[in-house]
Amino acid sequence: MQYLCPKCGGFMQIISTASIPAITTYTCFNCGYKSKPDKPTTMYMTLPKELWSDEEDEDEI
Repeated sequence: MQYLCPKCGGFMQIISTASIPAITTYTCFNCGYKSKPDKPTTMYMTLPKELWSDEEDEDEI
């Protein structure tokens, strides 16, 4: 997806830090407008229940 600048209508370029988790902002190189930083996404989560093996379901009973 390509975003357009709300100030000048130019194309916004994605800028990402080289950190973990990465912090992403969008910058317009035409007029210099910068977006708010995106919230870093969580790097991990519990495996969804529908992907659990049948062995795990038997252990719970």
